[in-house]
Amino acid sequence: MTFERARKLISEIRTPAGFVRHEGSERLWGDDREFPVLRFESGDGTALKLDFFEDSDDEWSEVASGHTYFIVDGRRFSFDRTGVDDSFHIRRDDAAAVEAELARQIERVAKRKKFHETSVSIPQVGHQVQPETVTTFREKLRAGGRLTFTPPGFGVGYVVSTKKTRWAKPASRALTEFFGVGQLYVETLDCD
Repeated sequence: MTFERARKLISEIRTPAGFVRHEGSERLWGDDREFPVLRFESGDGTALKLDFFEDSDDEWSEVASGHTYFIVDGRRFSFDRTGVDDSFHIRRDDAAAVEAELARQIERVAKRKKFHETSVSIPQVGHQVQPETVTTFREKLRAGGRLTFTPPGFGVGYVVSTKKTRWAKPASRALTEFFGVGQLYVETLDCD
């Protein structure tokens, strides 16, 4: 897709209801060219960004990569996998296909916000889970099992266990009280 065709495609894409449209360009990864960018923002902190690429026209070519951002309780979230992948990819040079993917991302945000309405945060490791999952985790820890929490991309992961391993440190009081199964130990993982 040429940048000229990308700009034409951008002009054909309709703005989702409740969003404000911003068209522009950015330099990506040390490239001297200006790549077309289309961004939609809503009043609740949800943003959808499309980075368009000049690429070959084979069936595996990517027309655009997309990023989905949203805010819950003042914290910013994304469906991107940090250092690994974008939230979504557009492979068809077609406004209807792009609009369908944008609608899918808006639905994903709504589902994730609903999840956060009832989720609880696990102290020390920071992961959000549903209350019934905490019960399952407690049972696993009581049985001598371990819980592993990893980020969706690169970052730090955690292993929680009732057994002390060579690299484990005692869990925080908050984490120990949260699960209520006795002394816990936490070991970190380098997830890259």
